[in-house]
Amino acid sequence: MRKVIILICFSIMMSLCLPVNADTFPAGKINLPNPDSLPILLDPRLQPLTFSPPEGLELVKAEKNLVSIKWKDTAVIETLYVVERKTENGSYAEIKVLPKDSVSFEDITVEPGITYYYRVKAGKEEKNSATGKMEIKYSAYSNELKVTTPTSDGTTTGGPIKDIKIIGEVKRPSLEVKPKLPDISIKPDLGTVLGTGTDTETDTSTGTGTETGTGSGIGKFLELGIDPGSLTKPGAITIPGSGTESGTITDTETTPGTQSQDATISAEIKAPEGLVGEAISENQIALAWQDKSDNELGFLLYRTATGEWEEAAVLNANTTEYVDANLLPNTTYYYVLFAYNETSISTESNFVEITTPKAAQTQVTAPAAPEALAAEAKSPTEVVLTWIDKSDNEQGFIIYRTSTGEWEQAAVVSANTTTYTDINLKPNTTYYYAVFAYRDSSFSAQSNIAEVLTTQAASTALTAPEGLTAQAQKPNEVLLTWQDKSDNEDGFLLYRTSTGDWEVIATLGANVTTFTDIAVQPNTKYYYVVYAFAGETPSTESNMVEITTPSQTTATTVDFTGASSWALEELKKAVDYGLYTDRIMNNYTQSITREEFCELVVKLYEKLKGIAAVPVSPNPFIDTSNENILKAYGAGIVTGTSANTFSPNNLITRQDICVMLYRAITGSVTNVDTNIDGVPAFTDENLIGQWAVKEVKFAVKNNIMQGSASKIMPRDNTTREQAVLLVVRVYERFTDTKQINK
Repeated sequence: MRKVIILICFSIMMSLCLPVNADTFPAGKINLPNPDSLPILLDPRLQPLTFSPPEGLELVKAEKNLVSIKWKDTAVIETLYVVERKTENGSYAEIKVLPKDSVSFEDITVEPGITYYYRVKAGKEEKNSATGKMEIKYSAYSNELKVTTPTSDGTTTGGPIKDIKIIGEVKRPSLEVKPKLPDISIKPDLGTVLGTGTDTETDTSTGTGTETGTGSGIGKFLELGIDPGSLTKPGAITIPGSGTESGTITDTETTPGTQSQDATISAEIKAPEGLVGEAISENQIALAWQDKSDNELGFLLYRTATGEWEEAAVLNANTTEYVDANLLPNTTYYYVLFAYNETSISTESNFVEITTPKAAQTQVTAPAAPEALAAEAKSPTEVVLTWIDKSDNEQGFIIYRTSTGEWEQAAVVSANTTTYTDINLKPNTTYYYAVFAYRDSSFSAQSNIAEVLTTQAASTALTAPEGLTAQAQKPNEVLLTWQDKSDNEDGFLLYRTSTGDWEVIATLGANVTTFTDIAVQPNTKYYYVVYAFAGETPSTESNMVEITTPSQTTATTVDFTGASSWALEELKKAVDYGLYTDRIMNNYTQSITREEFCELVVKLYEKLKGIAAVPVSPNPFIDTSNENILKAYGAGIVTGTSANTFSPNNLITRQDICVMLYRAITGSVTNVDTNIDGVPAFTDENLIGQWAVKEVKFAVKNNIMQGSASKIMPRDNTTREQAVLLVVRVYERFTDTKQINK
């Protein structure tokens, strides 16, 4: 292809009798861009339809009339989530549809003492290309979560304890256990009530399971009085593989000095007694105890199966029984109970040990295989699959596809689905499909294999642009025009070279037929070619044109009569740089208007960016049609004074100038440091509009605008010669000075 292009270009040059200078454009380096190597501009392909089911469905908390659950969102392209629920012997039913990215749900329709099962799936709304109707495709389901609501007013927190590993002796809740009081207000002086108290602990131990030791503490009411203090050992606990523990604890407390009346401690709260428990199912343990106190606010129930204690429930006063649900089968649990009130926590109750029974073995029956799989090509890139669902227990179907012999997963669809549209396929290609039903980790046998040939793609070749011409307007400006010969392009790619190495200088929209290249140098030969493109597909190239820019001419004759002496040097620089307009190069001390400065700042923007700005269309203003104003609006440099007015003849303020210059700089120069730290405050800073503070300080920090006597005068007007000076400063500040006079 590349050789063909070179021959075409050579023929064009010969026919136009345009000699090529071997020093500046060696014939051997003429390499027009190969369409196969053009940059990918657009990728219209959709993401794969496969998306992952939710993971890690678990319980947050369960109350009598509330179940809170959460899961991990692993899908990427879902548009919704569906929560389903059933009771012990019921069928799953949808209870809530949630928006995309949801990761939790609170079910307030539950009743006390009921066992519920939950599962969640992701869904994606999409249009069926065959019917034109919106359909919902579903992922597989999450894991199933079993939850039993409490019969009392307590709260079950967390979910089943996972990955339990009991190694050696199970630890009892000793001094490290610090139950957290639920929203209790502690008196501010409670923390010092027994601050100087002492605890003495005596413990006896023998080699067969008794210990001896002593210790001291700072009293029962550490940490604002809510530490339960030293806990008595629960008599004897026999654990397979360990000895028998026994012992006593004695506490003695002394408080020297006197205490104020506010420091009085309420009567000690008595610990619950007779804690007993029984496993009533593989996931539930029923607990009961004697309430020995008459001043408690409630009870704190702690549980462990690993040696690490956790809060199992917070219960109301006078409660004497509780069913702990959502446990693991065939697991030994240990429980202890505390009573508490506003100011204190009891010692612990006795400990109980209960083992849940083994889970009943459930036989998972693999789903029956789908039958009569058929595939039909609906377009060059679409195949519609249909099959017969022969199972009544599947969770969904997995669709596999190949065109090479290497099978890949094409989609996962929900239960009871019997059709699927596979898109983004290759035209004129043979594909093979197979479908499996699945439930959990059980899979059906495969369906029959369906074979289908996608249709040939209709010709969508783009017609290349024609009649490309180039005209050197100035030493630094080339005007290009061409004819748009296609009606289905997404845009145009414009290439340029002066060395033989082609580069993209512009990516333009559809129907564009002109472009001004202002990033050229004087007295230089350039070559141009243009392509149309649609998606990733380019047309063939246009004709190639050659143009040599003229030499730098002498400075334009400008009459500087009336200009201030301090401004003459900057005005002459502006002429050399081409940063001026004829309309403002007179009456230099006259205040500049919004329209006049807009024309000036657009020249600056185009110089810094290296390409011509494009006017916005349609025109949003009713009071101007100035092309430069529309260019500045399109580039984000200016906005209007209202929804549809620009007020072109209004005088521009210094803060407005700072804002326009800031936007022109950041919109055309990469990696601009916009930090304004270190800029001193102005004595008239309160006069700066909040929308312009950063831009004004940026101008000051970069020596673009200067104030006077610590003032910046943000609302003053600016003369024409001052405006030109500001633009020249910006150009020199943000342009490589070595390149300015080339």
